[in-house]
Amino acid sequence: MTTHACDLVLRGGRVLDPETGRDEVADVAVLDGTVVAVVAAGDCSEVHLVAHEEVDVSGAVVAPGWIDLHSHAQSVAGSRLQAHDGVTTALDLEAGTVEVERWYADVAAAGRAIGYGTSASWQISRMIHVGGIEVGGPEQALAFFGDQRWQAEARPEQTAALLARVEAELAQGALGVGMLQGYGPRIDPEEYLAVSRVAASAGVATFTHARDLVEQLPGVPVDGAEEIVRAAGETGVRAHYCHVNSSSSRLVDRVHRLIEASAAPVTTEAYPYGAGATPISADFLSPDRLARRGLTPSSLVYAPTGRRVADVAELLRLRAQDPGGIAIVHLLDEEVAADREVLDRCLTFPGTVVASDAMPLAWAAERSDPYA
Repeated sequence: MTTHACDLVLRGGRVLDPETGRDEVADVAVLDGTVVAVVAAGDCSEVHLVAHEEVDVSGAVVAPGWIDLHSHAQSVAGSRLQAHDGVTTALDLEAGTVEVERWYADVAAAGRAIGYGTSASWQISRMIHVGGIEVGGPEQALAFFGDQRWQAEARPEQTAALLARVEAELAQGALGVGMLQGYGPRIDPEEYLAVSRVAASAGVATFTHARDLVEQLPGVPVDGAEEIVRAAGETGVRAHYCHVNSSSSRLVDRVHRLIEASAAPVTTEAYPYGAGATPISADFLSPDRLARRGLTPSSLVYAPTGRRVADVAELLRLRAQDPGGIAIVHLLDEEVAADREVLDRCLTFPGTVVASDAMPLAWAAERSDPYA
């Protein structure tokens, strides 16, 4: 018989490990914070686990922690809520921030229930160097998502300053570059390539909210999916396609085929629900653009009230009065079989990462909408 000395044994839980396919009742031994043995129920006569502490977890699932690559819930309260979902590390890689070194220091001082990390924000860098907008951080940036100043054509010296800032943020510990192209769909695609080269040179990935597909915005400078695949192929950067389910929606099969046909290092991400959330001033939520995504104003729930937007007039008013207000966007209906199948295809595409896209914690004044 083999004996393992350890700090903790979790007894009798259903052990699930997606990497190995393990699914069985077993005991899990932990030493110095690391799993050192997993002993199936039928092997207990051959392996003896001796621990300082034992916990009976019969009837519970024991699984690896979830590293959430896409979480905007970067607060103490947000981290506590995510911990209840099994998240052990929450990273904001899609949006990111600036002044990364200070961000890490502030988070460490405030404390977190779980691990944390961030990317360098291309969008906030552009707000500063192209739009002349002083932004304190990601939550303050929400109010400027629909602001046309940062989406203007950049002069060469502005582009140079933007790229230099991204490089500096990476040197301060940013884990990659967050690219919110979907909020500036008409920006020159050459800038995306330039930032991708910076990321590739630093040995980190880009995490992109894709700009619109051509079906969603005819006349877009480049199809959003083709842009990501092209940049990965031309620069060698590892490119992560954020929430392909909401960016591509019912067009996702075309996006998947494009990725499969390329040898470029592109990964995808999805979440298992039909709604997403974003500032109500986002370009793609303007009244004249909703129809191409199969949406109407009532597809949007204004989070501060929990009510669906009544009509175009109300949508225009909210976009003007509260540009940073969060809208919950019902893109796919989980109760409709065809939409549910779209979500399933997004989640089961080879190599897809499941992420939450959790938003900053907020409270609705009313909860009149059952899906809000």
